[in-house]
Amino acid sequence: MKLKSKLDGTSVTAILDTREQLPLDLSPLRTERGTLDTGDDANASCDHIRIERESLDDLLGCVRRDRERFDRDVMQLLAYPVRVLLIEATWAEIEQGNWRSKVSAEAVIGSLL
Repeated sequence: MKLKSKLDGTSVTAILDTREQLPLDLSPLRTERGTLDTGDDANASCDHIRIERESLDDLLGCVRRDRERFDRDVMQLLAYPVRVLLIEATWAEIEQGNWRSKVSAEAVIGSLL
């Protein structure tokens, strides 16, 4: 399967999962709302791309108490040639571990790696 090396924003339509309360801004791509089996965002033009997005709070919850869901989401991403696990935090924020959750920065980093 060969993917195009260049994409034009007018030739790609991104599907934003209807369950996302605050969908990712994928400008300048065209977007539509739809229900996805895997990930939060997809490319309707080729169905080879998936993005799974986690806020830092969601990530902490996944590492601590909802690990099975996180592992399942990551395993489903592996079925796509182009996949992104997008964490809404910087690596420095994760390393510092300045949050109320009892999960350690090391546990979060280990989960991401």
